Parts: sequence; C-alpha cells; structure tokens
Amino acid sequence: MGGFLSCNDHAKVYLRDNAFAPRFHGEPDQGGRYIGIDPAVQNHHQRFVMVDGTLSMGDGLTLFGDVEDLTGATVASASLKEQLPDGSTCADRFTHEHNLLIQEGEKTILIAGCAHCGIVNILNKAEAMVGRPVDVMVGGFHLFQLTDSSADAIIDDLGKDLKARPTQYYTGHCTGDYAYERLAEQLGSQLHRIRGGFRQHCKTPQ
Repeated sequence: MGGFLSCNDHAKVYLRDNAFAPRFHGEPDQGGRYIGIDPAVQNHHQRFVMVDGTLSMGDGLTLFGDVEDLTGATVASASLKEQLPDGSTCADRFTHEHNLLIQEGEKTILIAGCAHCGIVNILNKAEAMVGRPVDVMVGGFHLFQLTDSSADAIIDDLGKDLKARPTQYYTGHCTGDYAYERLAEQLGSQLHRIRGGFRQHCKTPQ
C-alpha cells in the first residue's frame, strides 16, 4: 500500500475501520511475525475512506464486510493473530477485510481477496445482497496450508458447495496447489487459476 500511495498521489483508498490493528503470524510474544499494515501508511490518512459495514460507491460498485463464519472456515487461518487494544491477542477476526461486488447489466462479479472468512460464507452474503448467485468470483480460498490427504474432506465439502452454484471461479496463490488440483477434479471448467499478469479475453456482446 505504501508503494501504491507513493506512485499515485490522488486515488482514494477504502479501508475497514479496523484495518490498522496490529496483526501477526503467530503469537507476538513468541516470535510471531508482524503482518499488519505499515503504520507509516497512516501519514496518507487524508486519502483514506474508512468503511463500516456496507458502502455503495455508485456505478454498480459495493463494498461489504461483516461476513459471519457459519462454515468454520477460519480454522484454516488459526496461525493468524490480532492484537487487541489492551495488548492481548486473539484469533484474527478478519474485521479489517471487505469484498467488492461489481454489477453491470445482468452480470455480477465478486472480488474476495484471500477470503479468510471462508469463500462460501462470502458468496452467501453476496448472493443475499443481489438475490441470486454471482456470475464470476475472483479471489483466493486460503487453503494453501492443506497439503495432503488429511484435508481431503474439507476440500471436497467446499467443492460441493461451489459446484452447486453456476459461478465461474478465478482463484490465486493462497488456494494452494494441492487444494486447487483436488477442487479442479470436482469443478472442471468452472475453476480457473490466476497469476500475476493474467488476462481473460471475453467476447463482446452483440
């Protein structure tokens, strides 16, 4: 974010209210690594739009957060910690994350980041907002720590939930190779791998 703000001197940056809470990979008093936003970024505070809940930005763009974890998906992120104002830590609640709905005509795209709250939970909320399944979802599934057959049941259950929708899924690095390949067996042409520089060429409607 610091690099972007240095290169671009005018774009607004939309952040959840809890974005600057200290976050760690592991317990901070046991050598946990700081993974939160660089505090120096707050020097650009005049560029920030702080978001609490859902925000309609016009032109078919809607930011939303406050996704309830009904599927137990945050178990896959147990190593991620959030430091509270009193200095104690808890499992990251991911209250700093939000998702973007893009609606144009009859098409809806969901951009979901790493989906730490669980992609099914996020899809459920997006579908409740628009009244139907989204057409395209772009984001990670945060399953990269699941690397062998002991996780097959978790991955297969996710695959069933995703397969039940008509959505096309474009997912990146944090899904992990093992989970991606197993999901691909279920989802077939619904699942696509994305990397830096990826382009999707779509036919122009006639």
